[in-house]
Amino acid sequence: MFLLALFGCAGDGAPIDPSKPPTHDSATDSGEADLDGDGFAEGDCDDGDPAVYPGAAEHCDGVDEDCDGAVDEDATDAATWYVDADGDGFGDPDVSTRACDAPAGSVGDATDCDDGDATVHPGGVERCDTEADDDCDGAANEADAADALDWRPDMDGDGFGDASAPPTWSCVQPGDLVADPSDCDDADPEIRPTARDVCNDGIDQDCTGADKRCADTGVVDATDRADVTLLGDGMSPYQNLTSVVAGDVDGDGAADLAISNPADRGDDGINDAGLVAIVPDVTSLGAEVVTLDLALRVEATSGSTYFGSTVLLDADVDDDGSADLVVGAVAADLGLENQGAVYVFRGPITSDLTEADAFASLTGELAGDEFASEIRPGDFDGDGVADLALGTQYQSTNGTEAGALYVMFGPIAEGAQQSAAGADRYARGQADWRFGWPLSVADLDGDGLDDLAVGAINEDGVGAVNVYTGASILGAVGDLGAGDLCIEGSGPGFGVGLDAAHDLDGSGTPDIVVSVSSLSSGFSPGQSYLFFDPGTSGTLTWTDADVTLDSPCVSCFNGDGGGMGDVNGDGFDDLMFVTPGDEEGGSAWLFYGPISPDLGALADADAQFVGREGEVEDLGLRHGGNRTFDLGDVNADGFDDFVLPAIYAAADGWPDQIMLFYGAAGP
Repeated sequence: MFLLALFGCAGDGAPIDPSKPPTHDSATDSGEADLDGDGFAEGDCDDGDPAVYPGAAEHCDGVDEDCDGAVDEDATDAATWYVDADGDGFGDPDVSTRACDAPAGSVGDATDCDDGDATVHPGGVERCDTEADDDCDGAANEADAADALDWRPDMDGDGFGDASAPPTWSCVQPGDLVADPSDCDDADPEIRPTARDVCNDGIDQDCTGADKRCADTGVVDATDRADVTLLGDGMSPYQNLTSVVAGDVDGDGAADLAISNPADRGDDGINDAGLVAIVPDVTSLGAEVVTLDLALRVEATSGSTYFGSTVLLDADVDDDGSADLVVGAVAADLGLENQGAVYVFRGPITSDLTEADAFASLTGELAGDEFASEIRPGDFDGDGVADLALGTQYQSTNGTEAGALYVMFGPIAEGAQQSAAGADRYARGQADWRFGWPLSVADLDGDGLDDLAVGAINEDGVGAVNVYTGASILGAVGDLGAGDLCIEGSGPGFGVGLDAAHDLDGSGTPDIVVSVSSLSSGFSPGQSYLFFDPGTSGTLTWTDADVTLDSPCVSCFNGDGGGMGDVNGDGFDDLMFVTPGDEEGGSAWLFYGPISPDLGALADADAQFVGREGEVEDLGLRHGGNRTFDLGDVNADGFDDFVLPAIYAAADGWPDQIMLFYGAAGP
């Protein structure tokens, strides 16, 4: 008996290839050929690839290597994927699967420390207002949290930390530090951001960076007090200043000023075509004295048109979302002598222009109209688009200055020489009335439509103010006829000053201010009348005024002025008049609202701004145009501002200067 020893050889004597897993030779068993030599003929799904056979290792290559009818399952080189339940791009390390491609809702990152909160993940923003480790760095609410507070020492115990001390950033209060780092003097508890700043004491009690300026009271030297003084350049002496108005005509969000000089734009002293200088961004002026040589210039190019006789800077008359520039030229000849014209320039305006750049021009009806001696914007038809009211006081009837009023509803159509004859509404004065100047616009009856107050400074020989309600303007067909309310005057020149846009008694309703000066003698003692809540119908006379203010001298009052914005920030509109011809070099009289019915004279004013005889004279003087000094809050500090023109008599040529005054809080 003997044993046959087997030494690991195949039946044919060939050695076994350990890299091939078959337990039998399928080719030998079946009699089929094994073309790729992988040991399989029967069941081989790819007999041209020795790596493909039943039982072969599967890989992530898109091939069914183990011939089981599936691709890439249980691949040896499959990746591990982690569920990203919160969709923040980081996976949960405790929930994973292996696959060649990422299953839906899974990612290759396994570093999310909270897969139920998408704001929590590596690189997330650490915040003090959560208890979570928002950035998955193993710590929560550390000092670099986005909302960590700046803690400072509070040595004076006023609740505000020392602004000059180095910060300690923390989510929780460290020791006795405080979280407000805005104390500008941590040695004095009376100096802190919430302290009341005593004005004009040289101490910045409320840490604003400057001592608060007191509201003006008593006699004030205008030259010393002016925040900015604007002077004409060599080409523009501004010897006939007419209008100073504010608005954002360049569209940058900051207030601009428009200053018009209709009669002289050259250095030869000869009346020429006129110009409007636009000073952009009042808040950037900074300096106390600024020349106008860098201002944008909008000017007429030929003829004595008196371009700039009146100016608007804050009305969007073409309804495109930008404020436009509207310029009157009362002496323009566009086919008729001295018929007058109004030029409309589309905003935003960022470069020099001439009247040829206007997108629309409006012209007077008749020769000698001098259209339009005043222009006011308003929404009389309630459509949300600015309309224009245009007064033409010199329009002649039977050889006399009867005057006329036109209302053109916006938007103003593009095109040249649109005649006032095509106005949507109109009204005409009678012989010698000089109807149509001045104008003022406000919603006097609270119905949402603007109303229009129209002066007629010689109506029936004593002057009058006529008020047309928005409802009447909207409901009329062409001719407006007589006004709804008539205020009868005290003598020629009644209405030379007119304002209906301010609430002077604090009642919530605009009041009407009317001033008078003699037509025959120019400057005269004059008076100003205040009508509180006058209504919009019926007839009043000057004797019905709630307040009558007398001029302080015999020959110094010309009636300029009226309601102001809230100059001292107390929530009430204020009031100002000017007396350019007085012996102080001219004065401006400022009353803080609410206006008391006990007042009786300009001398009762809270502050008197004065010029300097022989140097700065005729304070408040202007030559027609927009007769208001109120600019609104041009420097965006919460107080309304105002302007006062004056003749700078100490300079050669006597150029006008414009003094800008920023409002200030009361003590």
